[in-house]
Amino acid sequence: MRPVLAVLAPLALAACFDAEMTLDFIDAETVEISAMTTMSRELYDMGAMSGSDPCEGGEGKVTASEYTCVQTSTGSIDEIVATGTGPIGMEDFELGEGLTLTRDGDNIVIVSFDLDAMTDTNDPDDPLADLDDAMAAAFVGHSVIYRIRGYKILSTTGDLSEDGTEAEIVIPIPSLATGDLPVESPFVTEVQLAKDCAFLGLFCD
Repeated sequence: MRPVLAVLAPLALAACFDAEMTLDFIDAETVEISAMTTMSRELYDMGAMSGSDPCEGGEGKVTASEYTCVQTSTGSIDEIVATGTGPIGMEDFELGEGLTLTRDGDNIVIVSFDLDAMTDTNDPDDPLADLDDAMAAAFVGHSVIYRIRGYKILSTTGDLSEDGTEAEIVIPIPSLATGDLPVESPFVTEVQLAKDCAFLGLFCD
């Protein structure tokens, strides 16, 4: 079963939905994780009828045309390495699914997003299989974005910013429905967490 698509399938009725997740490595010990999801006002009103809070623990903003939810969590890199990210994202839509962090010494962390966890199409009994084409058409122009920020990006399978401090991938939501992703999986980024000085504060990188 495709957990992300299980959530997106009913959204195709009013398909205005975008999501972003950012991991910002503040220093060698701390990471800030933020998730932002945006949906049409129509879609928000449909969900609000259930009485649940789609942005629990975060900040939701409603306008005449759309609803935006921003959730932010700051914590220890080592805790995430040991236990995982925990749930982050709107209700029943966890953007952190498939995310793992691995330490490589004290000043380097490797971030990996297993995108296949979002698009597992190997189940022949998947009830969403017949919806794939309709969902792909409904979500044209909408995407899920993952960003990794830190002192220096040493390597990435995504797109690197000009200043070398940010890596990003953009996943069109229609490709989640079809399973034909335009980006490499897993999305792996090697991050230098802080300035690295070889001798008495000299020869820093």
